[in-house]
Amino acid sequence: MHRGFDLTDLDPEICEDMITVFTFIAREETLSYPDAYKPEIIQIIRRWRPHVEID
Repeated sequence: MHRGFDLTDLDPEICEDMITVFTFIAREETLSYPDAYKPEIIQIIRRWRPHVEID
């Protein structure tokens, strides 16, 4: 049903970037989306969490 990827196949540099992003998100007290990427973020949320109201 869901497409995925094998975590063991990730490039080490991509893994480091993902860790940076996840660490940043985990430390934030409030959620904010960069306006420059808002349309793309909304598409991702709608695809993975269609029950969530966003706009």
